[in-house]
Amino acid sequence: MFVTSLNILRDLSVYRNCQAFSLGFQGNALITEAQIYQGLLFSRLLVSALREAFTFLRIGLTGEQRSHQKVRTANLSAAYELDSEAQAALGAARQFFRERKEFVEIVRNQLTFHYDYDRAVANLPALEGEDDGTVFFARDHNNAYYPFAEERILRCVVEESGFEWKDRQKATIELVRDVCGLSDRISDVLGEFVYRFTRKHLGMREMSRGEAVRIVVPRVDRARLPRFVAPAPEQS
Repeated sequence: MFVTSLNILRDLSVYRNCQAFSLGFQGNALITEAQIYQGLLFSRLLVSALREAFTFLRIGLTGEQRSHQKVRTANLSAAYELDSEAQAALGAARQFFRERKEFVEIVRNQLTFHYDYDRAVANLPALEGEDDGTVFFARDHNNAYYPFAEERILRCVVEESGFEWKDRQKATIELVRDVCGLSDRISDVLGEFVYRFTRKHLGMREMSRGEAVRIVVPRVDRARLPRFVAPAPEQS
């Protein structure tokens, strides 16, 4: 439980940061568009990771029982006396998955970790009459850009969010906002558990001034993760 919680907290942090760093990168119209699609890739990864994290919370932390389980697990939420904020965060996560379970499953199983051929084919008629069959090739394939394919994914996400394609900007903003909010809630629960577990079983002490580790990090609104990068001289 403890180690898995640490791994989940790391994954959620990395995906969320990469989402923010991608969406904050500005350039010309093509670069900005590519950055948005890259940010949405991390959004989909974050949604998928949150689904796994919530399953872990329900089974491992709260003791809820899966249908095929014969024995219930311990209720660690009660055992470690999670505070009211963590309990409220857990309730908010439950509500999110109750209301948007189907959306989460589609994002995870058809648009992120699996490539759904049937869904891709079904989405092709939307291309008729549209001038979006564009691809950009590059000498370095890592810098190639395929908006034709990116838009197919975004269209699926927008439709599954209950929006029309013309409202895709609003759908995108709401997706990022909701996913970040859910990530915060689940991180609050796991973080509180990790803190209480550490105090109870591993012991905690204050570090002296000489022991403290200090690192310089950029502000989140100044860190950037570019979609296109020039290869190193030895690779060109």
